[in-house]
Amino acid sequence: MPDNREQQLVDTFLSLADSLTDRFDVVDVLDTLAERCAALLSATGVGMLIENARGSLEVVASSGHRSELLEIMQLAFDEGPCIEAYHSGNVVLIEEIEDIADQWPKFAAAAKSLGFRSVYAMPMRLRDTTIGSLNMFRMTTGPVDPADAAVARAFTEVATITILQQRSLTEAALVREQLETALASRIVIEQAKGIIASTHGVDMEAAFGYIRNRARSTKTPLSDVARGIVDEAAPLESDKGEPARR
Repeated sequence: MPDNREQQLVDTFLSLADSLTDRFDVVDVLDTLAERCAALLSATGVGMLIENARGSLEVVASSGHRSELLEIMQLAFDEGPCIEAYHSGNVVLIEEIEDIADQWPKFAAAAKSLGFRSVYAMPMRLRDTTIGSLNMFRMTTGPVDPADAAVARAFTEVATITILQQRSLTEAALVREQLETALASRIVIEQAKGIIASTHGVDMEAAFGYIRNRARSTKTPLSDVARGIVDEAAPLESDKGEPARR
């Protein structure tokens, strides 16, 4: 861990506070939070699962492609510590992936194939309501450093407050609408990442960096930039099957 982690934490929280304006981009804030969490703590990857309007979990943010892929696979298998943290409302620490091979065999195999050795999953909870989980994936085994656990808890609380900002528990319909918008934006962003990766010959992480840099340089919401990329590519896709004009 860097010696100046305390200053980096202060800078991170100040940056997040500046982002939380009346019309902040939820997906961008949560992706930034996931990336900072992975960078500042002993985690190889970080992902966030959020409950949608239908009561199902979806990936809303991740620090990289591997952590996002494991979250998606976990949801497909319907098993794993991140799902357990959401349903139980309790922190789930897996110090060694091998230890859960019998309990969650598909998840364990997927995690090992991606190089992860342990997991620290924290419920995103406000009072008695849990809306998702923030999850740290590590390439090392053993317990989580207490200082890291405290910081991770703070990040989880910030993520939860970010989503529920200016909403009360009695305004569940509005909260769900905001989450649904964020999840819909994520789908468009994933489509745009695929388009950029294909057309520019780069990996998915570099593609996302390109999209986010464009959003920040133009001061345009991330989801709007992604939607523009998808819309621009649509005519090209529809013309693929047509013969070339002479």
